[in-house]
Amino acid sequence: MLNRSEAIEWLQGGKLRFEPFDVRFSVLEPDKARGRPDWLVTLEWQGTMRRFVVEFKRQSTPRQLESAIAEVLAYAENDLPMVMVPYLGKEALDRLVEESVSGIDFSGNGVVIVPGRWLVMRTGAGNRFKASAPIKAVYRGTSSLVGRALLLKPEFPRIGDIREEILTRGGRISWGTVSKVIKALEEELLVSRDPCIRAIQPDGLLENLTASYSKPKIRESVKARLGRDSNTLRRIAMKADSEGVMIAGNGERLYAVSPGTDRILTIYTDSISTVLDGLDLELGSPFSDADFIETSDQLAFFDRRRREEFWWTSPIQVYLELASGGKREREISSQMRSDILEFRYT
Repeated sequence: MLNRSEAIEWLQGGKLRFEPFDVRFSVLEPDKARGRPDWLVTLEWQGTMRRFVVEFKRQSTPRQLESAIAEVLAYAENDLPMVMVPYLGKEALDRLVEESVSGIDFSGNGVVIVPGRWLVMRTGAGNRFKASAPIKAVYRGTSSLVGRALLLKPEFPRIGDIREEILTRGGRISWGTVSKVIKALEEELLVSRDPCIRAIQPDGLLENLTASYSKPKIRESVKARLGRDSNTLRRIAMKADSEGVMIAGNGERLYAVSPGTDRILTIYTDSISTVLDGLDLELGSPFSDADFIETSDQLAFFDRRRREEFWWTSPIQVYLELASGGKREREISSQMRSDILEFRYT
């Protein structure tokens, strides 16, 4: 993150450059109540000068960029509009071009627009201010439960209702964490609170969850042969329930058609020894058709569902595992994508 004072120091010290222009900076006293911009910038190229009114934002989130565009357009009368933020990616630059608003960041990217005369764009420079990048942590670990909940139910009246939904589906999360995640998702323009809390870009939310997904951490793994006895899974579920042990099989077959029959069933549990104790299963067989994974990761069990007398993982968990896998797995996940985005797995 880059604050206003630091940005002014950059400009006054001549550290901000944008070739081929000569950049000249004029500071203004902040007076937003009277509709005054943050400062003025004059660009000169080959003897031609153009003056821009500038709106500065400390963060580079989509929401902050939209706010900057709206404000600077309101200030610009006789001068040209420009925004300045710590970092402008390709999507942000394209958005500025759509609005005919110039923008220069403090990382080396930007676009200068003088209608009918100048259109200069520079892109590809890395972000020098990582704190202003999208907050990836909200798509990982416990925080990701919020995004999952927003893809399972189309809207929520209040933040407390999101937390209650997560608790009802077996998750553990604090009210404060839910609030922070919703605020971050608002900045990314993925969530709206008006008139209720809802995902306004569920596809973007799903893509970010997929990009940040990591498989549950494994404490122990045991392969076993279940065979064709349809009662085996039922007996495993009954044992787990009676002992108070969490268990959830990968529910892929409930939501998508898998080509071939050689896919091993993954069964998550928080205690392999308890689940397998007393069950007559062939362990470590070269013909194993199940892989018991011991993990304490709550994401493996969040929103698990009872079907055919067994516990199965959430459709969101199934999708994330498949979509982050190889080509074959991604092809299978594509069968589920539209159903998730249309909230068919409530």
